[in-house]
Amino acid sequence: MEDKVTIDSILETMKGWVESRTPIQPTLWLDAAQKLIALLSDLDDVLIEAKMKYERLDRRRSQIIEFIRIAKKKADLKQYE
Repeated sequence: MEDKVTIDSILETMKGWVESRTPIQPTLWLDAAQKLIALLSDLDDVLIEAKMKYERLDRRRSQIIEFIRIAKKKADLKQYE
């Protein structure tokens, strides 16, 4: 079974190459960079979805607060009728 490729695993491998002064072919650097870009793009997608969910929840929270404000106002008016 193949190990899971993560941003951390790629960066750790690249760090090891640099620290050990291992000569690396340019194609390996490019391959690692392409994988990092793809993984970061996936993280961006997750972040965008999370922001959209937060905005929906925040709008809903604002609506609920407004409903509560209206309900309290009506309750206060009924007391004086």
